Amino acid sequence: MLSINRVLLLICIAVPCFAKDRSADPFKTSYESTFSQGDLADQLNSLQVSARPLLGEPLYDEKSEFQVINDDFRKLVAIFSDETIHLKSIYLIDGSELKIGKALTPAWSYHAWPAFKAGVAYRYLDPFFQRSDLWPDLFNEYQAVPPLLMIARAQVDLLSPIEKYEYLIGNMDFSITNEQWSKGQRYLDAYGEIPTWIGICHGTSPASINSPRPTKTVTLKSFDQQHDIPFYPADIKALVSYAWATSGGASSVMGARCENVMRSGLRPTLNCLDTNPGSFHLAVVNLMGLRKEAFIMDSFAGREVWNRAVMSYRYSYFRPGTRNQSDNLLHALVARKDYRNDPYAKFRSPQATHILGISMELTYMIGIPANGQSNGPETDVTDKTTYSYDLELDKDGNIIGGEWHSIFHPDFLWVVSRDYRPQTLQDHVIGDALASYTGKKALPESIKAHGKEAARDNEVLYSVLEAMVRLSQSTAPAL
Repeated sequence: MLSINRVLLLICIAVPCFAKDRSADPFKTSYESTFSQGDLADQLNSLQVSARPLLGEPLYDEKSEFQVINDDFRKLVAIFSDETIHLKSIYLIDGSELKIGKALTPAWSYHAWPAFKAGVAYRYLDPFFQRSDLWPDLFNEYQAVPPLLMIARAQVDLLSPIEKYEYLIGNMDFSITNEQWSKGQRYLDAYGEIPTWIGICHGTSPASINSPRPTKTVTLKSFDQQHDIPFYPADIKALVSYAWATSGGASSVMGARCENVMRSGLRPTLNCLDTNPGSFHLAVVNLMGLRKEAFIMDSFAGREVWNRAVMSYRYSYFRPGTRNQSDNLLHALVARKDYRNDPYAKFRSPQATHILGISMELTYMIGIPANGQSNGPETDVTDKTTYSYDLELDKDGNIIGGEWHSIFHPDFLWVVSRDYRPQTLQDHVIGDALASYTGKKALPESIKAHGKEAARDNEVLYSVLEAMVRLSQSTAPAL
């Protein structure tokens, strides 16, 4: 396989260099879904033909500056690299042996913490909660047995992740916990149901890539020194994911969420800006194939948002029209003038001279049940999905667009800066004050005060969570 330096050298010689386009987007406001989805069964929220051309090839009569930037794969790469050279030629991509790629970043599976179970306020070890998935049952049980009563009964180990955290910092009004329950109730009041797909996948997916894996249980003293609080790996994962979900960071997005319920066979409107398959292909190859970086995608083209941390890919060619599979690029290419009965002919770019079929398989992390046991790599679970699409090539073999061949394809792709941590304002004040924290005594008064202050905004101290992760990975137990 060619090294990245050799590949970049080839690109400099063969194709023009592109200027870097860096952007940042607070993902906490971009990826959390806030409405019900009850019509999925009879109205698939995606499009049979929903591709958009790349730069300079407008699908719509009016193409805004946002649309142009929105479909540029280069801004995803720019989060990780200052290099301004990217692969765009299908011949260079094929010659660089990039049909298979894998991220070097380790990742871990996570629980989804769905809103219909009160998110991170779900008492996953409580026998009553394990017996029912019905919101009224869970909500009534929480009201009948609030966290203060659980603590009085010495049932601290059965508390939810966020209840344990609030008891740790002394936030005894449990405001974050109550907000988690209130959120689910607001969905129920507004829509008559709490969609089962709504959770904190916009936090779990970046956390699983960017935060170290908690490996064992950590026992920490409560704020009043009255109880030892066991934080299981699932608790720590939940809290870290919640921190990522509630704090924006240096992220970059390609594509956009489809805001319409549309029937298959329709072209997209201005508020349904799914990523173009040409942009998608270039992003995957340049991010993961060339630079070994993981990325996150909303794997469902519609209102529902399913953020997945993608860990590897592989793809093969097929010849459009005949759909004959081939490992040989030249055998799979079809000249546009020879592609009779092209179902997407009127949507093709005027600059497209050839069409190439792609079958792309992606492997991504998926959720696992929360439990009180250790969480090593052996507990991780992945799933795979395959997208079918074609690429439009210009006379030089550059990828300039394409069309999806299925109603199942990603809405958007996004990445987060590798050195970003979801810190609150209070975390910046705390600094490294918890570097020697062992959990044998209650948190310092200043830390508890900062924790309560952050809780007023429904935020958790990431510095406390980092200490938990550190202790969960140490060889000596924290008692």
